[in-house]
Formats: sequence, structure tokens, C-alpha cells
Amino acid sequence: ATAEEWSLVTNPSLLATSRGAADDESDEDEGAIEETADAIDALEQYWSYTKNFIANHDNGEVKAERMHRIYRMFSSPSAQGPSLETVTAFLMRKVKLGLLTYNNGFFRVVKENANKGVDR
Repeated sequence: ATAEEWSLVTNPSLLATSRGAADDESDEDEGAIEETADAIDALEQYWSYTKNFIANHDNGEVKAERMHRIYRMFSSPSAQGPSLETVTAFLMRKVKLGLLTYNNGFFRVVKENANKGVDR
């Protein structure tokens, strides 16, 4: 993606300095995106547990905040554990894959055989 940037400056040498700083920021953003993707992928190891936890929880639904607290318990004392944003992104990934549904802040497990046994 390309972007145009327009700047009005009285000292053109300052423009080059600000452009360099902007390039550094975009590199940092890319690194942060990669770290977030890695953190989301790291939660895949807990998918089976997560699915069963949600399915067996009260009313069969859980908020992302609850799963965040659970995942933080899994991490070692020296590690911080995943952020709430990472947990939410992981759960939303499962929604996009059709494994969970999301409604009013709650995640529910999609029943695997919901329509398979119906013959018409």
C-alpha cells in the first residue's frame, strides 16, 4: 500500500528528519504485528481446553475476559501471559473459522453435528 504525505515546513531539513522517524515507526509497527500474530498462534495449544471449558461453562458461554484470566494462570510466574487483546483476537479467529459464535460479548461453541443428522 502506498500513501501520500504532504507537509508544509519552513525548514526543509526538518522534513527529512521527520520522514526518517516515520519510517522507524512503521518498522516498529510491523514488529508489533508479528509479535501479536505469534502470541495468537501460541494460544492454539490451548484450543481443545478452551473449547471444552466454554462448552461446559454456565450457560455454555464465556466472555473473553474470563478466558484471559484462565490463560494467565497457564503462564509461568516470570511471564506475563497473553494480553486481553490477544485473547480476543484468538477467539475471534475461531469465530471466523466457524468454531465459535459471538453474541453480546459472549463466545459459544458451535455444535459440530447441529444439521448433519437431519434428512429431508
